[in-house]
Amino acid sequence: MLEDARLAEKLSARWRAVLVAVLAVVLLAVPAMVGFAASKTVVDNSDEKQVKDVIRQYFTCWFETMMEGRERDFSAIMEDTVSTYFMKKLIAHDLLIDKQWEFYRMNLNYSNLNVSPNATANATVILDYDYRTIGQEVTTSVCNIEYRFKLNKSGEKWKITEIMVDTKEFANFQADLRDFAAKRGFSLASKEAIDRYFAYRAEDAKEFRALKEKWSSVLPTSEEQMGSPVNPMATFSYDSAKGSRYAQKYAPEGQDSTIRLFYYVPGGDCTNFVSQCVWAAYGGWVEGDDTKSKENIRNCVRMVAGIWQGGSGGGTPNWEQVLKFFNYVISSKTYGPKGNKFAESVAKSFPLTNIQVGDVLQVKRGSNGTYGHSVYVSVIKGSTPDKIFVCQHSSDIKNRTLENLINGWGGPNTCYIRGVHFSSAQFQK
Repeated sequence: MLEDARLAEKLSARWRAVLVAVLAVVLLAVPAMVGFAASKTVVDNSDEKQVKDVIRQYFTCWFETMMEGRERDFSAIMEDTVSTYFMKKLIAHDLLIDKQWEFYRMNLNYSNLNVSPNATANATVILDYDYRTIGQEVTTSVCNIEYRFKLNKSGEKWKITEIMVDTKEFANFQADLRDFAAKRGFSLASKEAIDRYFAYRAEDAKEFRALKEKWSSVLPTSEEQMGSPVNPMATFSYDSAKGSRYAQKYAPEGQDSTIRLFYYVPGGDCTNFVSQCVWAAYGGWVEGDDTKSKENIRNCVRMVAGIWQGGSGGGTPNWEQVLKFFNYVISSKTYGPKGNKFAESVAKSFPLTNIQVGDVLQVKRGSNGTYGHSVYVSVIKGSTPDKIFVCQHSSDIKNRTLENLINGWGGPNTCYIRGVHFSSAQFQK
């Protein structure tokens, strides 16, 4: 028995020694494993950081182009592809149309970023930015613009290969380019087509500048154009200044559910927003009292229940659709907003001096096109399109110049505009 006990003790000692040796090996291996994992994480994080840096540099180059009044070199951050070439030409065109910027602020939020092992990356970025052009008193705010980037890594450097923008104006430019290329027999995926297209648009820009000189000699002739309320003619007056204040408050806040009073339709909210501004001008909005304003919305105050009505869950077709809104507001009726179409023409012939704060403007591409966008006139500082400002949703922009809007819808020879004045009207509540 004693020998058995001694044998067991020896075996136990041996197993303890083996266990200690195994533990020692494991402990020695762990730092290496941790180091490997840490090293891999650093590489991944480094790639993500580089991708974000390249995207930020893209926006910085664009905005600095507008600040300096000259084109910046994008070659360090963009490969030479048809997509990137188009974007560089589009920025150069913006520089041709707009004045130099006095300042800008920007904020980027990444809703998606995927860096794959095969040295490619995809990123979705939500851009917010403010800017003011030299000589302007009004700052423009652009919010919630979705950009989609594709990038490749060559060696140690990431570069952008493709950029897409989720706005109607970007889609308009691409559609115009397709039409232009098709009519002239160019390949859409060619730099020659892009060069010819933007040369054509540059001629539009020259004509626009000549028109601005002509328009600048004519000044607004009434205080009403600067935002004074319309005198009561019926039950409720149309307070265009109040409509303007609502437009400027909620244009950049459309997607913030903690601030907005109504529902929001991503990508298609323009006429819903314009109806809200008209509703506010008729007195539905109680400025500074969201509780009372929401109560008015629930009770259809300054609305027409079931006909021209919006709320937190949706709106009627007359409230939220471009064509139905126009047809409804200008129609003869006992109750509801009273609109009057005061002009309709191609942009270069549109009577800008007739535009008033509180008006609704609608735009389309080409004489045979369908009106596809509504905006609310918020500020007027002169008689030229760079001195007339509008607010809109889809995209969400506070105080966009009419000039920029016209450019985004084809330029002065392609963009068509119709305008609606509003006056006092009857409502049941």
